[in-house]
Amino acid sequence: MYRFIIGAAILVGIAEVAHWRHQKSKKGAPIGPQEPRPSHPHVSITAPGPGMCVHGETLVGAELTGLETIGRVEFDINGETQGTANAAPFRFVWDTTHTPNGPATLRAVVYNEAGRARSSSTVRVKVEN
Repeated sequence: MYRFIIGAAILVGIAEVAHWRHQKSKKGAPIGPQEPRPSHPHVSITAPGPGMCVHGETLVGAELTGLETIGRVEFDINGETQGTANAAPFRFVWDTTHTPNGPATLRAVVYNEAGRARSSSTVRVKVEN
């Protein structure tokens, strides 16, 4: 008799889970494991590459992924904003003659329309004018 009661409780539990999943799926909510959706855009520097020697006018580019609407991308050279892109392709021309020779650090900062910012990893290059 105890086996029957425990077995019935398990069946009721399984039925309740199935009913809950069915109700959630009718409401349009995803059921089962889902790919995580990025909540913020992700930005990375695409050009120039790490360790490159740059001189004169150099194209600096960024790639964005994510689901948010982008407001702008700012390009920082050695911690100071040197360029801005408001639409794809996200890039600007860096006149390296205004930057001292030697190592330089590049970073892209993406802003969504609400003003929240997300930074790329830094890319180190060498300026040789």
